[in-house]
Amino acid sequence: MPKRYFTLLASLLLASGCTTSAPAPGSATAEVLLRTSSSWNGDAFTHYPTGTPALSLTRIDIPPYTTLEFHCHQTLGLGYVVSGEIEVQTRAGERIIARAGDTLAEVVDLQHRGRTAALPAQLLVFEADRTAPRTKLGEDGCRAASAEPVQLATLLNLIQRRLALTEAVALHKWDRQQPVLDGQREHLIRRSVRRAAHRQGSSPERAELFFIDQMEASKLLQYSLLQQWHVQSAAPASPRRDLASQIRPELDELQRQLLTALSSFDSTLGTQCQAELAAALERRGGGADFKHAMIRATGNLCPNP
Repeated sequence: MPKRYFTLLASLLLASGCTTSAPAPGSATAEVLLRTSSSWNGDAFTHYPTGTPALSLTRIDIPPYTTLEFHCHQTLGLGYVVSGEIEVQTRAGERIIARAGDTLAEVVDLQHRGRTAALPAQLLVFEADRTAPRTKLGEDGCRAASAEPVQLATLLNLIQRRLALTEAVALHKWDRQQPVLDGQREHLIRRSVRRAAHRQGSSPERAELFFIDQMEASKLLQYSLLQQWHVQSAAPASPRRDLASQIRPELDELQRQLLTALSSFDSTLGTQCQAELAAALERRGGGADFKHAMIRATGNLCPNP
């Protein structure tokens, strides 16, 4: 075949786009599966472990119809269900069912166990600790569900969840150079809780005083965070959340739950309230700033002796 024919054929192929160049590379994608400041049952995380850090990633395979022993984790951890299904429950009866593709934040220092039904489950568990993962079987080293009255535990969990939003509030104010004190917002909250307490048959004065304590505790923590960031000349590079459209709706929902929990707590108020509260706050631990905020938030929870 003449050489001229091959030259013509090559020209036609190039003109028609038939080339041997490599395909364009694809685009990488990223999806945050879970970002939270509390475990799946609502307990707020209060602090990171101190000391030399250590990270671990563990694969766990659980056969069908298997119930694990009650145990507790003394580290912060995330679990990802690779396949199957698992039910996790605490001794207090709190439950969650996680299925393939689900991610959940582990409860910390609280007795719980997992169990499977007809399907086996494979999990990936990430833990952050100061030396190595620490998991304890049975009751040794765990915070027992019976360690504090249910009504007190429920109320303290909600107080912790409200305080856990403080960093997001402080970041919003840091970015916009806004003051911590918002007198108009506080006035609205005080008026709102008085009305809500009246509707549910509770004492408006008691509800108002309780929420004054919550707001003072939040401001205490905000001032502490802002002081740290001023010393460092920078705030954490955490994802920002809008105060009006994202954070305040959560605070409003927590306000409703807190009022209900406060009413339930008051209906079972006993003579050992101060001792039970002090022991509960000590068990929950946390960093110094968070612990001081919890103490401030519960300052008027029990009657004065």
